[in-house]
Amino acid sequence: MCPNPTQALRHRTNNAAPQQNNNNINIVLLGKTGVGKSSSGNTILGENRFPCGRSLSAVTHESSVERSVIEGRSVSVIDTPGFFSTNLSQEQLSREFARSVFLSSPGVHVFLFIVPFGRFTEQEEEILTRVQKVFGKDVLKHVILLFTYGDECIRERMEAEIDGNDVVSRVVQSCQGYHVLNN
Repeated sequence: MCPNPTQALRHRTNNAAPQQNNNNINIVLLGKTGVGKSSSGNTILGENRFPCGRSLSAVTHESSVERSVIEGRSVSVIDTPGFFSTNLSQEQLSREFARSVFLSSPGVHVFLFIVPFGRFTEQEEEILTRVQKVFGKDVLKHVILLFTYGDECIRERMEAEIDGNDVVSRVVQSCQGYHVLNN
């Protein structure tokens, strides 16, 4: 748990689309089952709101929203079931992702694509293709890659590791950069 989430983040940002200038931000968490979506949501909110923990099956079965005020700004975090979840059919997953957009009314400001650092495969790249199918081709203008397990990586070497991996580099370039989070 990190009391000030902004201190837990390291990042590289591409030319991000301009953000709305208001006091609210809506964040949707995306990723495979077990990558730390709920834990990341709790870290962002500064307290344990989403149930999480190690389990042999998915902990999150439906999209849910939790809200908090962080440094004077209202923040809504929408947790979603994992891509490739074995507990839900593709139809149920699609419904839950659509529900996540509804929960973020009046709209999503950012999708955080959660990936544990060191476990990046072509399957993660495939998830972004699915995200585009669900949310539209321009969705990547609102996606930031969020690496979890930041305490287990050597941050000084991250740029070189990302640039040296064709798949990761391609994904980072297609999104709006990346952050590293230590839950």
